[in-house]
This record gives sequence, structure tokens and C-alpha cells, in this order.
Amino acid sequence: MWDSLRSSATQVLTEGFGLPEVKCCCEERATVRCLQCGPCSYFCPRCAVLQHKSSFFHHCPEVWNGVCFIPFDVPGLCFNQHLHLCDKQKPRSVTLFHIEGKL
Repeated sequence: MWDSLRSSATQVLTEGFGLPEVKCCCEERATVRCLQCGPCSYFCPRCAVLQHKSSFFHHCPEVWNGVCFIPFDVPGLCFNQHLHLCDKQKPRSVTLFHIEGKL
């Protein structure tokens, strides 16, 4: 039984890694996804920035480059903003690891 289902299951799984034909809420083509927002959260680039620019959560949106999804840079993401004033501030390097093990 498994042999008869294997090829169709593989095809469905492979199609899931691609970009579905969906439109964003503004009717633009959705080419950005955010798996942390949800499994079916797709945005146009403009709406992705609006949705994530003030987020306190470290989401990692990805944009479709025609072949696969790659990291999508959200300008002004909250960890680049100063959310408080402190007279003892000093810059330092910090290494962050994503919950999925990505740097």
C-alpha cells in the first residue's frame, strides 16, 4: 500500500515547500512568509515590513527568490531600536541563536 502512495505523498510534500498562489490583504502577490506567525502567513513585502517592524518577537520572515525562500530583511526591526534611555549604555556584540538553531 505504501508504494502506491509514496509518489503522490512526495509530490504534495515537495509542493508545500514552494510559493503558493496567494494574495496579500492589499491584493498584492504574497511573496514573503513568516512561519513564526503561522503555517499559512504570507505577505507582500510592504505588508511584511508593516507587520514585523514593531514586533517584540524575533520572527524570521523569508522571501521567495524564484527558487526557494531566503531571509527577508525587515528594516528597523525592534531590536535595532532603542526602547528606553539609559546613561550607562555602551555598544557590545551579542550573538543570538534562533529557537531553530539558526544564527
